[in-house]
Amino acid sequence: TIIQEAVDLIQETQGITVDFDAMSLDDPATYALLQAGETQGVFQLESDGMRELLVRLKPDHFEDIIAVLALYRPGPLQSGMVEMYVKRKHGEEPVIFPHDCLAEILKDTHGVIVYQEQVMLIANTMAGFSLNEADSLRKAMGKKKPEVMEKFRGKFVEGAVAKGYPKKVADEIFSTMEYFAGYGFNKSHSAAYALLTYRMAWLKANYPSELLCALMTCDMGVTDKVKDFVEEAGKMGVEILPPDIKKSLTKFSLENGAIRYGLGALKGLGEKAADCLVQERRDHGEYTDLYELAERWNASVVNKTAFETLAKSGAFDSTGWTRRAVLETIPEALRDAAQFASDRQRGQSLLFEMAPSSESERQKPNLPEWPEQEKLALEKEAMGFYFSGHPFERRGRFFSRLAGTETNKLGELREKGGKDSILLAGMISSIRIMTIKTGRNAGQKMAKFRLEDLQGSVPVTVFSKTYIEVKNQIIEDALVFLKARIDQGSEEPALLADEIIPAERYVRQAVDGLVLCLEEKKHDQSTLDRIAEVVSKKPGNQRLLFELKTKKGERFRLQAGSHFKISLDDDLLDECAKIVGPWGLSFTRR
Repeated sequence: TIIQEAVDLIQETQGITVDFDAMSLDDPATYALLQAGETQGVFQLESDGMRELLVRLKPDHFEDIIAVLALYRPGPLQSGMVEMYVKRKHGEEPVIFPHDCLAEILKDTHGVIVYQEQVMLIANTMAGFSLNEADSLRKAMGKKKPEVMEKFRGKFVEGAVAKGYPKKVADEIFSTMEYFAGYGFNKSHSAAYALLTYRMAWLKANYPSELLCALMTCDMGVTDKVKDFVEEAGKMGVEILPPDIKKSLTKFSLENGAIRYGLGALKGLGEKAADCLVQERRDHGEYTDLYELAERWNASVVNKTAFETLAKSGAFDSTGWTRRAVLETIPEALRDAAQFASDRQRGQSLLFEMAPSSESERQKPNLPEWPEQEKLALEKEAMGFYFSGHPFERRGRFFSRLAGTETNKLGELREKGGKDSILLAGMISSIRIMTIKTGRNAGQKMAKFRLEDLQGSVPVTVFSKTYIEVKNQIIEDALVFLKARIDQGSEEPALLADEIIPAERYVRQAVDGLVLCLEEKKHDQSTLDRIAEVVSKKPGNQRLLFELKTKKGERFRLQAGSHFKISLDDDLLDECAKIVGPWGLSFTRR
């Protein structure tokens, strides 16, 4: 469905017909994308662990894709098969076949028994098994029943000896087969999956806007997936346009290479209401403001919540109304629309169509926008995530610098096998509180959540003992510093929490001073006056320093006088960020 949706978009927007059946499987751009692990949204290749494997494996032909889908499972990963395949592919260890006669069977997998079909062919080639007998052997190896395996071993060795192979060699090959076959995957299934995988990777490499648009449409009822694809679009340089009553369709759509947010993905609206809004606009033209939409949108399929969702999401921004103005005017607009509909039913349509309400009532309300934090919070209610901004953006860079690591570094740290506690800064989201059902901690509570920073997010587990200590800090959208250990038992990067500290408290405890970076060519005395006014309202015990960058590129650091000692909190950081920019702030540590 996703592939067809993307192909239809390519045809619709660019007039190009994509014929996968006639397409080769050797597109360089596709393999470059796979080798970089840029496979968010690609069938079977989305997990962090799989993407890490792709970077190590660096697939360069279709057979590699088939193999990686068969290998990325717990058994092969734990057995050493994956490591062996990767090293042999890159010449880091020699390719050794169990016997020369098996070279043809195992050449595509570098001597590693990856597929069930390979087991069957070895049994047929070496021991003379019929295909039915070889299939029975495959099934037995998968179930790993010792008594059954011994019977097959005897038959295999006997058949191999009859064909001229030494008994010892036959016995050793059976043992090798037995070990790898327990984890073997059906190649025909893997090849079918690989074909779909290749096609989606090809679309992403060559038509990223069309594929991402198709992915968002097909998953528009799953907020977390939509959020992931919006983030991926940003990484790929594909612009996501906001929801708009004048331009959005029910589905996600394309506008000159950018993706327009689909109304059907908004929470509290629904596809039926979205379809009605879009169809009315197609039939009778664009909506100019809230009042007109209220009069024209079918009242039988919409309610007040639908209008509120549009207001919070910013879908009226193109009308020139602030989101606050729309939200606070909805009751009045709905009353006017109901009165208009009632009068029209009574035969007074001509009069009221000419003047639905007085001019004063129809003027755009002069209401300022909400503060940024409130605006973003309401936007998240409507869309399920932060779209036009993020609470962590303003301080994320210097919080992460203070913490010392970010989520995108966790895979590398996990590979090194470190067991030490690490520190990250981020925002808590997707909280789940659970009651433990079995074991010595039965009845106690634990938690799981995601920690988001500017680089991505990571799942965090809080076990019962730690939960008792930090439960009051586990709050949706809270900015925190997290002390945690890497979960070495997880297939993907994940953390085990040890301590959660509110960001503001951690900054007060760990930071000795605030450094404001000033460039000579951008700032003058007026900048210093504004800073003095801001910091004078936040007296405290932390130092204020300036890093000065001259026009010649020289850097100097100066400390403000003791009467400018400050108390760091969110409000102070916000005000300073407005003056010097969010990237112009850093800290000195205690």
